[in-house]
Amino acid sequence: MPNNLIVPVMYKLLCNLENCGLKILVLVIPMKKSKGTKKITVFLIVLIYFISYLYLFRSYGHFNIGRKHLSIIPTIATITIEYFIIYLFMIGKIKKKESKLGLRLSLFLIMPVATVAIEEIAWNTNLSALTLPAFLANVLIVMLIMTLIILISGNPSVSYISILLLGELYGIVNYFVYKFRGSPPSLSDLMAAKTALTVASNYSYEISDKIVYSFVLFLLFIILCLILAPNQIIIRHRMRFCLLGGVFLILVGTNVADLVSLKWNGLSWGKSETFETYGAPLVLYEGIKNLKPQKPVDYRIDTIKESMDSYSKKRTDTQILPNVIVIMNESFSDLSVLGENPSYQDYLKNWNDIDEYVMRGFVYVPVYGGGTCNTEFEFLTGYSMNYLNEVPYMNLNLTRKSCMLKAMNEYGYKTVAFHPYYKENWNRIAVYQALGFSEFLGYEEMGEFKSLNNLWCSDESDYSFIEKYIDNNRERFPIFLFNVTMQNHGGYQIELAPDVEHVKPIEKYSTYMDLENYLTLVKESDMAFKELIDYYATYDYPTVICMFGDHQPALDSSFVEEITDISEIGGVEGVVSKYKTPYIIWSNYDIGNHKKDIVDMSTNYLGADLLDVLSIHTNYTDYLLDLQIELPVVNPYGYFTSEGAWYDNSEENGKIKEYNCVQYYELFEKN
Repeated sequence: MPNNLIVPVMYKLLCNLENCGLKILVLVIPMKKSKGTKKITVFLIVLIYFISYLYLFRSYGHFNIGRKHLSIIPTIATITIEYFIIYLFMIGKIKKKESKLGLRLSLFLIMPVATVAIEEIAWNTNLSALTLPAFLANVLIVMLIMTLIILISGNPSVSYISILLLGELYGIVNYFVYKFRGSPPSLSDLMAAKTALTVASNYSYEISDKIVYSFVLFLLFIILCLILAPNQIIIRHRMRFCLLGGVFLILVGTNVADLVSLKWNGLSWGKSETFETYGAPLVLYEGIKNLKPQKPVDYRIDTIKESMDSYSKKRTDTQILPNVIVIMNESFSDLSVLGENPSYQDYLKNWNDIDEYVMRGFVYVPVYGGGTCNTEFEFLTGYSMNYLNEVPYMNLNLTRKSCMLKAMNEYGYKTVAFHPYYKENWNRIAVYQALGFSEFLGYEEMGEFKSLNNLWCSDESDYSFIEKYIDNNRERFPIFLFNVTMQNHGGYQIELAPDVEHVKPIEKYSTYMDLENYLTLVKESDMAFKELIDYYATYDYPTVICMFGDHQPALDSSFVEEITDISEIGGVEGVVSKYKTPYIIWSNYDIGNHKKDIVDMSTNYLGADLLDVLSIHTNYTDYLLDLQIELPVVNPYGYFTSEGAWYDNSEENGKIKEYNCVQYYELFEKN
């Protein structure tokens, strides 16, 4: 929903800002109240109202009339009345009421409740899961932020309008990100807003009943603020600073969840279920507080050093140092793991027919529908997002923290990263340099490329560039090239090129056009990978290729619910099925001991396994290989043991505690 739906309240807000002494430069609406000002105000209100009406009818009523629970006629009527009341207030027909102390206190208590309700109604599809303690924790967070704004501005009316506006906008953002990604944005997504904006225009934005309900409620409380909330409170400077300090200390120095007797299970947050259960503001608040992981309780640096030193680094003086190509393929997945094959066509035929592999299976990745860089972080470093929070690429110093790149550089490899899109996304320019890549190539180095949807570089063009680059750098063999593709990126509602042969879903999924386009793109990836394998099968230099999907696609949530309902798998195993993508390690020469191993694992082990295939070892990768035997999967949403059982992360495990201590040492205390 565009921001212009809330513009009619901004004139009064600016007047309130003027009253509290803040000087605002206004280019469109003059601050001096005059007949001209009133005419401009009336014109803007009428204009924005009709824009709102047309947008609602086009994006909501026209497409959804007869199919939605909410009728377009009462919706427009309600919003019309609310706009009219705001208009009457702005032209002075409705006066601000002098409120008594009891009413002022009531407004102070009501506004945080209203803000949380507006924000959660906008996106939360399972409001019944939001418990009373969780709701109160969200209200308390909003109340503390609102109090800070009041103390700074001295104007309750401005503060209430500001917090309501933030709640509405945050709810709208949550709705669309939830729609496209399967969960609202975490702190890391907000930190990486620049990355998100580079792809945001490629999605379709249509509002829903929940957005409309939220907006109607938002306008109602804006009216209450304009009419009843005071424009000024008088607080002595010394008292104001004391109160500011006290509120700030409560925000940053206490556990809000504890204040309302809420048991917070941070180990599972990041899933859509966690946002629905705890509320988005609380999840965001906890993310801010836990940007850097806490030192594990049982952490003993001497014990960790002794344990890691027991793995003596083994350098293999092998005669073969092959070129290594690692492809992290955007949204490459086998959707049958969710419940059933969504198509009668074998869209992964070539992938499944590869017989001369070294290892293959499924990797359990840390993200769903987006957050690519967290999967590549796990692969390149061997650290697990089960322990870390948010996006390490955005908030951690990763200098020489890649066990993969340290080993490759030590063995004389030319280490190259390649991503056929903007190199600055996910802070990759700085991160890749810190990790140890000697060169980073982007779409600028590619020149022209083929696209299947007039947006992203096709896998065919991507792999063709890799082949040419390696051929042109023979004097620098061996090469380690890490490639993050783009072809299967979100935006699946966009029409594909006319010469692309579509993969049709089975009848019951035939209405999901995003699914059809996605399956078609995966089939194109399948064919492109076969061409790459065929090219290197007869190549005159030893080559190892590893490919895996970074995460499953963010498809229509109705489809995901429908296909997962078929599966009889429940509990943790059912949850992590959405975090499962295929991988393969292939070579064009005889590896030796490794031959046709079928192994499922989490992404943090895949890099160590690849190095093991190459007979390259470090202390840390050997530790990971030992850990993998006992805990084949360590994921933010559960772990899998060698006994064949899945466990939720709330269930403690001694090996995971030890792993967390090792990771803390490697990331924060090792020189």
